[in-house]
Amino acid sequence: MEKSESLSNLAKALCEAQKTALFALTDAKNPFFKSTYSTLASVWDAARKPLTNNGLSVVQTTDTTESGVIIETTLLHVSGEYMTGKLLMKPEKDTPQGFGSAITYGRRYALAAIIGISPEDDDGEAVMNRKKDRIKETADELINELQETTSVSHKDNWKKKHLSEILALDKTNRERVIAAGVKHTEKLNTEFKERLGEEIDGIEDICTAYPELFAKAKKAAGLETIETLAHCKKFMDAYGALEGDVVFHGGGGYS
Repeated sequence: MEKSESLSNLAKALCEAQKTALFALTDAKNPFFKSTYSTLASVWDAARKPLTNNGLSVVQTTDTTESGVIIETTLLHVSGEYMTGKLLMKPEKDTPQGFGSAITYGRRYALAAIIGISPEDDDGEAVMNRKKDRIKETADELINELQETTSVSHKDNWKKKHLSEILALDKTNRERVIAAGVKHTEKLNTEFKERLGEEIDGIEDICTAYPELFAKAKKAAGLETIETLAHCKKFMDAYGALEGDVVFHGGGGYS
């Protein structure tokens, strides 16, 4: 096995990742041996979130020798630390399909081994319940991150980032996330309108108390109307500069 000089960060991250029960669903059947097994996709489904949440990733490459095909699997950490293992696979047939099957088979076992993933032992109700729990956990995490967004544009960026994850959810949990998104958007819009109303009310107070300074600030900001938060900010910046100038020079009024 090849590895970086230090593995302290990688070991800590892998420990955190393995706190999650890493089980791959047995989602395929072998008709010859009448058994079930976990596909490469299933192993990746089990591994992806625990790995990425802890700064880990996996790269798998291949090489050929006279004896067969070598699967090289590298577990990487964002710190630059890594560990690599090699697995020699001998294709049953010397054909592209034979090599493809050997590579897929080897990648599946090598990936599971380097991370510590175990296949589920059954494909009954318990497996389905565990799968539902995982999907619900993913939806809950998406909703929690959504509710931390503080503006509509921030929320839209969240949607772009997680769209593929949302679409991959089952119907019930996808609808949960969508409903949470609609509700949160309404909340953000309400907060925005309240904030805009407060800003405009404050500017109207300035207009009433200091009409000449209001007109100068509006002109200095290059505004014909004040209707948005951006308008409010430009006006207040100009107003602050003019007000400070008047105070600094000790003017007797705002004219």
